[in-house]
Amino acid sequence: MAVHILDMRGPLTAVSVLCALSSLARADASLSALHGEDLTEGAYGLTVDLRGLAAQVEIQQTFVNAGKSDVEALYAFDLPSTAVVNGAAVALGGKRDEVAFGADTTAALTNAPGDDDGGVTPDVLLIHAIGHSDGDPILGTPDLTRYELRLYPIPAGKAVTVRTRVAMPLEVADGRVILRLPARGDAANLSREIGAIRLHPVGGIVGYDHVHVDADEIRGGGTLAFAHGRRGALEIDATPRVHGTEPLVWFDTRALDARHGTIAVSMFVPRPDSGERLPFERIVVAVDTSRSMDGAIDASARVVDAVLANAPPSAQVRAILFDRNARAIGDAWRPIDAAARADLGKAIRGAALANGTSVADALSLAGAALGDATTRTLVLVVTDGLLPTDSKALDLAQRLGAPRAGLTASFVLVSPDKATLPDILHGPLADLANRTGGMVLATRAGEVTARTASIARELGHAAPLRDLALTGVDNASALALPDRLAAGGGAVALGWYEGAVPSRVVLGANRADRELHVTARRIAAPELADVALADLTADNLAGPDGSDPSQAQIDAARELVLQMLRRRAIVTDPTSLVAIDSRSRFAVERRKLAVGGGPFTRVPPPGESMVRATVPQVRLGTVKLRGELDARLIHGMLETGLLPRARACFQPLLLRQRAAEGTVHLDLELSRGEVTDARVSATDFPADVSVCLLDAVNQLDVPRTVVDDVPDTVYVVHYPLTFRSLAGEIILPGDADSDSPIDTGVHAEDADKPLGATPQRP
Repeated sequence: MAVHILDMRGPLTAVSVLCALSSLARADASLSALHGEDLTEGAYGLTVDLRGLAAQVEIQQTFVNAGKSDVEALYAFDLPSTAVVNGAAVALGGKRDEVAFGADTTAALTNAPGDDDGGVTPDVLLIHAIGHSDGDPILGTPDLTRYELRLYPIPAGKAVTVRTRVAMPLEVADGRVILRLPARGDAANLSREIGAIRLHPVGGIVGYDHVHVDADEIRGGGTLAFAHGRRGALEIDATPRVHGTEPLVWFDTRALDARHGTIAVSMFVPRPDSGERLPFERIVVAVDTSRSMDGAIDASARVVDAVLANAPPSAQVRAILFDRNARAIGDAWRPIDAAARADLGKAIRGAALANGTSVADALSLAGAALGDATTRTLVLVVTDGLLPTDSKALDLAQRLGAPRAGLTASFVLVSPDKATLPDILHGPLADLANRTGGMVLATRAGEVTARTASIARELGHAAPLRDLALTGVDNASALALPDRLAAGGGAVALGWYEGAVPSRVVLGANRADRELHVTARRIAAPELADVALADLTADNLAGPDGSDPSQAQIDAARELVLQMLRRRAIVTDPTSLVAIDSRSRFAVERRKLAVGGGPFTRVPPPGESMVRATVPQVRLGTVKLRGELDARLIHGMLETGLLPRARACFQPLLLRQRAAEGTVHLDLELSRGEVTDARVSATDFPADVSVCLLDAVNQLDVPRTVVDDVPDTVYVVHYPLTFRSLAGEIILPGDADSDSPIDTGVHAEDADKPLGATPQRP
């Protein structure tokens, strides 16, 4: 989700955006000409090859020069830091392709003087890394790397096409493989993305089902075409189809020299496919009935019914509905029979959707229902994943009373059909599920009919794989294996080997009380070899026996890594890509120098100043405040919906004292037509005033936003209310002497009055 923090104080027309964070924190892509000429993107197409748990993406980008002179294009863009740029080519005038090669970044960014007599023409293409932004693993925001592409010449009135290749591992969650590419933004000179997906089953995967681009399922055989609106990140997910439920493991290696090489190990644990009933004697079901669940309530009821239908005949159920408050349906455990299922379905479908999403209160109520018993119990929460931003896994666990013997907490996140799937790998819900051996599953409302049986089986899944270890690879400790792999999960481990090339790799793990040993297949994965090479540092190779390496060893290891990066044409901080016009004098010799690490320097286009060869800087990604909820709309809602009710909250205070003055600081969270959370962060008044104000806040009617491919936006609004009692006789609304029915002196705080220490929400 994206979080916009708004400070609303002063005149009701003033709103300032203090901070903004995005689930793909980025600066949007930008395209410009070096000297400001008219330059546009004529087309932007992607060909995505899904290969097991990795992807090779080719971006075909056409730059159009409508001006009357040749121009140099500067295009800046972001990629996840797990991805690497591993190739590029330029089609000059449609007659030939100039293929880019690797060069040391310092050399590629040190401009050589041009040859005025035309003997050495300017170099055609430069791609290099210019910055890094740190993500947040708690929020699920990824690390990003920013690149710059420089292209020359784009002739007057002509177009030039560049093909850029990108390799990256995929996310794996809930039986899906997921590719996410950062949004490119709304710049007027950028075109809409179109593309095609090619599916390559490998490693025991026999096919892919339910291929989605953004929120839409695309069907067909062979190559699948798609179009993407530029407002949000491009998200592609597909469900691998396999035979059986045993883990799949495959690997590939690439030699660096006679003693070293890289290794990439892919691991996938299929969804369970068992007809066995859930192994729980009691089930507590908590269903979100907040306003953001509009359109997903019926799907939630069907998920609950399918889970209960898969429970043992002797199992019992307790049910909870929650919005800002949690309330139990009934006050006792019930046998899971047809009557109980029908009653619960009726209660869920008939619930009045209200503001607030207090998962914490729902888990407190569930914990109280469990008592001290250690019976095997499933606590299942069905929600859409929109939580108060200050939700913490530890607090949720304590409210539930976890960990405790026999208790499993799992979550099913149901999203509207046109929304992006929520992140199920990060955040407090994933953390709580991991603590209790549970799962987090996600489904679109329209998929529920097809997925209910699978969800019911998955929630009773076998224990996750733990204690993962590889044999057959010397110094395999360099491979970062995951701590656990649940059913439907997977990972790609990258590292290096020393000695002989591994020929038999075996994954060992524990699942409950059973040891597993899975022999990996050898499957060619050149895209993952490139990612592993980009991740390799000289420290990995120097002194592998644990001894302190000499400076000579470090230098030799560094040169070995750089040489391979140049040969493979991979962009990292120390290496960049350059393409030379093959008609230029000395083109062949200069290419050999660059790849070999010799004294190569780039020949710049005319008029270009030196591109500084600085180390890319870490930056904080930012986003613009977009128009899903216009700031004036929020202000109008608070002015007309909250202030009249707030005045009423101070009426009892007027009866007790004739003079009073102070400020209440309200923090509101608004998302998808709902007040997700509201709290009083500071106040000068008694608790009953705060309670009344929070009730007033939760009666607000938040305008609904359009659900599309943009991650859900949460607006965190800081809203101070200042109360001053009127001088002279106190007249209450509704009295015969009242000239104004709501004139009790409540208004927004003055602009020059500080907000105070209201915490910033991440």
